[in-house]
Amino acid sequence: MRLPTSRTPWLGWCALGAALVLAGCGATAPKPTVSLPDGSSRAETPAERAIQPTSAEELRELVRSVKALLNLSPDIARSQFARRIPATDPAQDRRWLAMAGQLASFNQLSPTTARTVMQAQIDASNFAKKGFYEQWASSPSTLQTRPGLEARVDNAIGTFIKAVGEAQVAMKQPGSRAALEAIALAEMPNRTALSAQTRSIALAPLLALAQP
Repeated sequence: MRLPTSRTPWLGWCALGAALVLAGCGATAPKPTVSLPDGSSRAETPAERAIQPTSAEELRELVRSVKALLNLSPDIARSQFARRIPATDPAQDRRWLAMAGQLASFNQLSPTTARTVMQAQIDASNFAKKGFYEQWASSPSTLQTRPGLEARVDNAIGTFIKAVGEAQVAMKQPGSRAALEAIALAEMPNRTALSAQTRSIALAPLLALAQP
């Protein structure tokens, strides 16, 4: 004859186990990430999540175009330094501004807006180049400039003006200014003493266009 047994304790343990599993799943849920051009990823910032995904992506492309242009500053500085051209080259600055103005109509931008945002990139590049010149006064750079510098600069300017045009609607969204700042800090970190001020100069007119 079988003795009666109670299944209630076992049911209780099963329920407890399920609850722990569910709690564990919540604790280890992956945080939203953003894919970077080099194939790596970073955590998505709260400010990015606060605006529409399409707008956040357009702002990311805008920041990356700013970064790509600024990343050419060392090569530009080396080229000018080798030819004994001052860090600030007015002829080059005028060419960059003229190019931005010409590209404006192809990217639904007013020439004034295109030149304003381009002037900020020029000012940021010149600031960075002056910093390199000060370093090289006592210890000149021995690195060689990669060929095709002018074409790379022209491509970077074209990409930047295009990104500004495509981000116009995104920058009209409430919260876009905070998102732009957060993206820039995440993707243009303070790696050198020049980083923070260079980034600030380059982004100033773009932040002015964005909504708080």
